[in-house]
Amino acid sequence: GVCDTSDNCTDLGACNYADPGNGACITASGCETCTNADGTGGVDANDDDSDGTCNASDDCPLDPNKIAPGVCGCGNVDTDVDSDGVCDTSDNCTDLGACNYADPGNAACETPSGCEGCSDATGTGTIVDLDADDDGTCDDADGCPNDPNKVAPGICGCGNIDTDVDSDGVCDTSDNCTDLGACNYADPGNGACITATATPCETCTNADGTGGVDANDDDSDGTCNADDGCPNDPDKIAPGVCGCGNIDTDVDSDGVCDDNDLCTDPLANNYQSPGGEECAPCPNAPIFNGISPVTAATTMSSSDGAISLDITGNPATMLFLEGINGAPNYTIALPDALDDLQAGYYIAKVQDDDGCWGVDGTSPGGTTLQQPAICLELIIPFDLCCSGCGINDTDADGICDDDDNCTDQTAPNFADPANTDCEP
Repeated sequence: GVCDTSDNCTDLGACNYADPGNGACITASGCETCTNADGTGGVDANDDDSDGTCNASDDCPLDPNKIAPGVCGCGNVDTDVDSDGVCDTSDNCTDLGACNYADPGNAACETPSGCEGCSDATGTGTIVDLDADDDGTCDDADGCPNDPNKVAPGICGCGNIDTDVDSDGVCDTSDNCTDLGACNYADPGNGACITATATPCETCTNADGTGGVDANDDDSDGTCNADDGCPNDPDKIAPGVCGCGNIDTDVDSDGVCDDNDLCTDPLANNYQSPGGEECAPCPNAPIFNGISPVTAATTMSSSDGAISLDITGNPATMLFLEGINGAPNYTIALPDALDDLQAGYYIAKVQDDDGCWGVDGTSPGGTTLQQPAICLELIIPFDLCCSGCGINDTDADGICDDDDNCTDQTAPNFADPANTDCEP
């Protein structure tokens, strides 16, 4: 009804194109709509909270900060720290460590402490006690969760007091041997006590309590092995002349068992020979009357001394000189070679071609039967030149007798330069 030349709004899409007031066009955009459809209205914003979301799509049309109620509703900021669907402003428990933070009943927090735990992990549970025996050690760390006196079974198990007097790892109430004097108190087999007391010789096979008894008397003769020279011979505790396992028989008392003695005839000169040779009767053995120095050696270590022999009866063919205290040994064929000898102390024996040793005389029958061999002492002196050059040095040690504190050639210190008294 307004001529276009005078009409301020000819846009049929404007809300006021037919406004009698003939105002400028008012066009709806975004959420806006026209207040009516006849072109005579204005603009309806349709976004009451001006948040850019049309009221039709905005579940919180009056809350510019939300387009949906969320957990806390329109007009409220959404905070739900425990994600339990209850807005923090209304939530009586927001502690995720509480057992009931997501409890639908929205009760106050129930938070475990010490050994306490939650009945489940969903936040809808209750507090449970995880120290069944109330000993202060939580069940998951308590080896005996129902024994307030123990946190580990020990040697006697949960519910029992640990007593192990022999420290063998077996509880006394189950231990068949608690005697520390027993050989098997710590035996893993836990047998009855075995004590080494039956005989004086018995000992335990080891000292750690896991052994048995060692009789220590192998031949059961009542003499312990340590003191038994024949530990496997019940009839002897020393070898004797015939050795362990053999009966001692020595009819000629020469120290050689008859089983090994080739001469047991007391009429034989060699029946007492320690070598056990066959009998060698010697009715005409050499009579060894004496041996003496003739020429002194030049020095203590020189070999230029000479000796003489006094032999009667059957002639001797060999002379044996056994050096004492460092002197050399000599085996000399007779009658020659009685010189070139070293100064020193000797034991001398002679022997004839028949093997008969020199004796010191004849028997009442005029023969040398049953006469034992004789050994004579010999000192070959050297020219010390003390009142006759060597005559006064009885032990040939280089010290004149007048100054020598030990002249016994059998003493171990007869030639000691320290010149001390003779030692036994």
